[in-house]
Amino acid sequence: MKILTGISFIFCLLVGFSAQAQEEVIYLKNPSFEGLPRAGGAAYSGISAAGWIDCGPFMFPSETPPDIHPGNFFRVQKPAQDGKTYIGLVARENETWESVSQLLSAPLKEGQCYSINLFLSRSDNYVNKQTNDSSDEVKSQGNPLVLRIYGGLRPCEKKQILAESQLISHTDWRNYEFEFEASDNIYYLTLEAFYKTPVLLPYNGNLLIDNISEIKRIPCPNEEPFEVAETPVKPKPKVVTPKPNPKDVVEPEVAKNDVPEEIVPRPKKQKIITQELNSETIAKGQTIQINKLYFAADSSSINKDSYSALNEVYDFLEENPNIRIEIGGHTNGIPPSAYCDKLSTERAKEIAEYIIRKGIRPSRLEYKGYGKRKPIASNDTKEGRKRNQRVEITILNVN
Repeated sequence: MKILTGISFIFCLLVGFSAQAQEEVIYLKNPSFEGLPRAGGAAYSGISAAGWIDCGPFMFPSETPPDIHPGNFFRVQKPAQDGKTYIGLVARENETWESVSQLLSAPLKEGQCYSINLFLSRSDNYVNKQTNDSSDEVKSQGNPLVLRIYGGLRPCEKKQILAESQLISHTDWRNYEFEFEASDNIYYLTLEAFYKTPVLLPYNGNLLIDNISEIKRIPCPNEEPFEVAETPVKPKPKVVTPKPNPKDVVEPEVAKNDVPEEIVPRPKKQKIITQELNSETIAKGQTIQINKLYFAADSSSINKDSYSALNEVYDFLEENPNIRIEIGGHTNGIPPSAYCDKLSTERAKEIAEYIIRKGIRPSRLEYKGYGKRKPIASNDTKEGRKRNQRVEITILNVN
């Protein structure tokens, strides 16, 4: 990795660049980790900052999720740099550490370079227990760590290390700017707290992160500066309103259109799956079929025409964080049982991974292939076989 400044690195991604290219901006969801201040613990899974995925289940499933500060726990009371909350990542003396990941609004492209800014700090009062719990020894987690930024094709995947900060030993918020150079396409960004290397023994430490900027397209070292095109501002056409004849004036009735636009509720998107996907009427054990879902023949590859339906499932889960589901795959009754079990499992898994990649915690999804064991129609007709070959959602928990 080539160091440009004390805290800056270059990051060129996978597509050839044209000198006439315009500046591109890629956004992160919830870049300031706004959410409910909460300590990671066994009472729940994941983190309370929407849009972010806890990488713990992928790496250290026995450890608790990251904490959202400030709150009355772990003695961390530092005000946020932006908004109301921020995230705290720790590393532990048992050789475990924390990281979070997110799907980018658009992929970072091959052969292109980008920059990102974020604010980093450390708390010297970070302890490994809530202050009102004195049953065990309280150990300090105030040692400094470094931030590592990774990119990958899937959540929490470390396909490329894009940047690494200096040791964050200061306890005030400081702005760090990174430029990245990479060698592959990037769909997910992962932020990881790690020990200062080389390290002889793992240690307890913490890293605080807040106010991440958008990711901006910048020229690579051997490229010419961008020519950013300006969008011309079109003048508004002059509207001439004819004066009404007093005899034609009718007192209007009060209607929704007379209410200011910001008060009128926007119409909800029409559901393409089913009206049963409703948090107000849904119940534990309920099964819902996912309509408008298409796979390639004899394959688990999802057709792009399925994205709208799957995005609806994602939206439903994001809006209802207490609901857990099982995704069940089913086939028709013609192929051999072993083939049906394998294909239905792979299709259910593919859908689960799609929803996880968009940001839903893995602990909220289960998947299972039922093969041809649960038909809902006769396999003697083409229409019946089509109905049997389906994917269903089963509600596991609504609390």
